[in-house]
Amino acid sequence: MELVTPKRRRKKKQMDSNRARNARRFEVVKLRREAEDLELMLQQLKTIRSQRDYMKDKSAQTTEEDASAIPEVWQDICARQLARRLKAEKENIRLKKQWKEEKQVVKGIEKMLFKKMMQRDIPQQGGSKHTRRTDLPEEYIKRVAAFVFDGLSSGVDASYRDVETIIASNGHAPTNVVTHQPLLRGGVKGMYRRLFDKRVVPFTLQETGDAWWRLWHNYRRRRMPDTTTNVITESFGLEMTDFKTNASGTSYGQQILRRYVEENRIVFVWNSYIEPFVFENEPVSGVYMLEQSHVLIRPEDPETTADDDEKDECSTSISTCYVITPHFLDPKLKNDPKTTTLIDFLG
Repeated sequence: MELVTPKRRRKKKQMDSNRARNARRFEVVKLRREAEDLELMLQQLKTIRSQRDYMKDKSAQTTEEDASAIPEVWQDICARQLARRLKAEKENIRLKKQWKEEKQVVKGIEKMLFKKMMQRDIPQQGGSKHTRRTDLPEEYIKRVAAFVFDGLSSGVDASYRDVETIIASNGHAPTNVVTHQPLLRGGVKGMYRRLFDKRVVPFTLQETGDAWWRLWHNYRRRRMPDTTTNVITESFGLEMTDFKTNASGTSYGQQILRRYVEENRIVFVWNSYIEPFVFENEPVSGVYMLEQSHVLIRPEDPETTADDDEKDECSTSISTCYVITPHFLDPKLKNDPKTTTLIDFLG
């Protein structure tokens, strides 16, 4: 006998007709809960913020109370420290300003000294040559020193006897104009050259003579000799440079200077022997120069140097005459172009 299992009936799903409305209702409930949570969070944040502001105000009040409670002795200490600091800052500012001013003064002095040094080594206005003393070459001293000084000494004596005639016969430079360049005469190739100059200074005869004597020794860069010494004999090397042509030459020189101090005049006479041995970096020989120079210092007649209303009784005239003569050991050198250039350079 077979058992028959009864079949179960499937239940049909029931359709909810209010499904959409229920979903919106659940959504509204959810949003209300979230709004309540946010409202609670906002209240908590406000509470925290108010507590924080309260703590800040309390802390500031406590700080003010603590500051007001500082003893007066500490206030005095702080005030003194502040005063010292301000004083030190003012002193630093003053020292810095003083340092800047002194620095400007130092720079000005440096510029002035440098300018003077440059002017000492460059030619004066109106000139283009620079001359300075150099060491003596021994071979030239041994060769010519023995007989040159004798000839120069004789020339000095002759020049002294003729000084009045030489200066008076050639006229004078204008007395009212101080010339930077002397008045040249001659200048013919192979012939002597003469240079004349005269100027009037408002000093006495003795003052003018002493000033000229000091100027001579300053030019030589030597110490002043004994005041009773009236004769100077010297040998030297001479280096000349022409800045316009960049030409240079080195020569050997000997000279004798003699001073004559008289009642109404002072006379300086010197004769020089100049022998070049290097010109344009090449050796030269066979030519030398003889220089005869006169300086006549005497009181000037007030009637010739001043107007009728004002006459300077202390005026002194300085008359100068230079005579430079080239000599050639070989007559052919007289017309040699290089020798002519050398003579023009030395003259």
